[in-house]
Amino acid sequence: MTFDAFGLTLNVVTIGIISLWIAMVFLSSVGLFCLNYFNAFSAVNRSRLLWVSVVLPWVTAVASVLLLLAPELFELQIGSLSSLIHWHHAYVFHIFSWHGALLLVFSAIFFVVSITKLSRAIRNSLQLSQLDYFSVSEELEDGTLLVGSDTPQAFTAGLLSPRSYITQGLRNSLTVESLAVIQRHELAHKLRKDPLRKFLFSLFASFFPKASGTRLNEAFSLALEQIADQSTISSVHDRTIVSKTILQVARLNNKDQNNTNIPLANCGFTSNALQSRVRYLLDDEPVKPFPITILMVSALTMISLCTLSVDFIHHSVETLFSH
Repeated sequence: MTFDAFGLTLNVVTIGIISLWIAMVFLSSVGLFCLNYFNAFSAVNRSRLLWVSVVLPWVTAVASVLLLLAPELFELQIGSLSSLIHWHHAYVFHIFSWHGALLLVFSAIFFVVSITKLSRAIRNSLQLSQLDYFSVSEELEDGTLLVGSDTPQAFTAGLLSPRSYITQGLRNSLTVESLAVIQRHELAHKLRKDPLRKFLFSLFASFFPKASGTRLNEAFSLALEQIADQSTISSVHDRTIVSKTILQVARLNNKDQNNTNIPLANCGFTSNALQSRVRYLLDDEPVKPFPITILMVSALTMISLCTLSVDFIHHSVETLFSH
């Protein structure tokens, strides 16, 4: 049993963990059905909505901690809510209890996820170093590096200082017009630091159940590709050329039996989500404005439900172990 500030800290973490898991389970079972609804928004707004989806559980956890501990720490009375929203003995924490077991499990998960992501980031950096070694000294327009490989690929890599690459096999298979489209596409990834965005997003998504995390990562990757496609139009000024280039690269990828996936967290000009990218480019239907009001209501609802659920779960488990 611990008291004072250390006990308070452990209780804060415990409340946060319970609220975090409740929010993630709720979003995984209900909220992710909204992914199809997200398609009605522009790629930029869709990426923002996806960021809200992976960050909201953490915001909810912080809000639940404040709401549950405030009545006892600051002796606040919130009317009838005081009987529902509270956490008795905020400065007392029983280490050898279900609270301690919960902290141990979450710490193990957090440690494994963090180490896994860090090791992959280091491995990706080493792959880039090797790639630079085998790259041809020639640089294309906009600083794109030419890689001496027959595999038709183009991608942008590097978390802090991203660089764009295109293989000789892809360059030799494209017209000058299509090559320009790919270079502008990869330049958009480079200027926006999309590999870093993709890595950070995947870090948050890793704490969701595997199936939900995979869907979130796929949706976010598609949004990044569509944003880069849209950025390319500003310089090419022809949607059909960008669409034809995407289809051409898709055919090259299908023909190449030795084509492999690009390194983790990189943004590549691949044939993934081919129909969605082409449809998005050629679709002239107006997109919906960013749903700020709906998001605010959803966030407040999520915080309320999680806070009440944390208190209910806490008392239910305490009652179970006490009898």
